[in-house]
Amino acid sequence: MREKDQVIEVMEALNEADKSLDHLYKAEELLKDAKGWGIADIIGGGLFVTMIKRGKLREAQSELVSARTHINRLLREMNDVRSVDIIQIRTDGVAGFVDYMGDPISDIFVQSRIEEARSRVRETIDKIEAIKERLQMMV
Repeated sequence: MREKDQVIEVMEALNEADKSLDHLYKAEELLKDAKGWGIADIIGGGLFVTMIKRGKLREAQSELVSARTHINRLLREMNDVRSVDIIQIRTDGVAGFVDYMGDPISDIFVQSRIEEARSRVRETIDKIEAIKERLQMMV
C-alpha cells in the first residue's frame, strides 16, 4: 500500500473514532442525567420522574446505536483492533414495566443497570481514545 493511501485510511479511521467518541460522550452525559433522575425516583419521584429517567435512557441508547455504527466503521478501517465491546442498556422487559409501578426495589435495580452502562461506556471511551492516540502517531 502506498504511503498516501495509508494516510487516507488513517484519517478515515480518525474521523470514525471522533464520531464514535461524540456519541459516546453524549451517551455518558445522558446516563449521568438518568442516574440523577433515578435517585429521585428511588426516594419517591413518581410517574413523572420515571418518565424523564426512561426518556434519558432511550436517548442514551440511541446515542449508543449511533456510536456502534461508527465503531464498526472504525474497526473496518483497522483490521487489527477487535477489543471494543458494544454497550446496550438493559432496562427493558419486566424491569422496565415494574419501573413504572413505583416499586423501590425495581428502581434500585434499574439504577444498578444505569451504573453498569455508564461504566461500560467509560471503558469504551477509554479504548477508543487509546485507538485514536495510536492512529494520530501514524499520521
